[in-house]
Amino acid sequence: MDTYWSVSYNKCIKCGRCVHACQTKSRYKHLHGGRDKRPETFSDVLGCHHCEKYCKDVCYYDAIKIERW
Repeated sequence: MDTYWSVSYNKCIKCGRCVHACQTKSRYKHLHGGRDKRPETFSDVLGCHHCEKYCKDVCYYDAIKIERW
């Protein structure tokens, strides 16, 4: 099962909350970027099959989409 992560750039305000949540709360730490930068991953297919979705939980603008296939 693969986990796909994407961000809607029309909704993202580049606040950096998702990156901070991923880096501080998650054990996987796949997001990088920060304030005034769009969040990015090294790959669209994440290695965190059991991702806790901290990044999605802190996004006030519903800009993050996580799918599992």
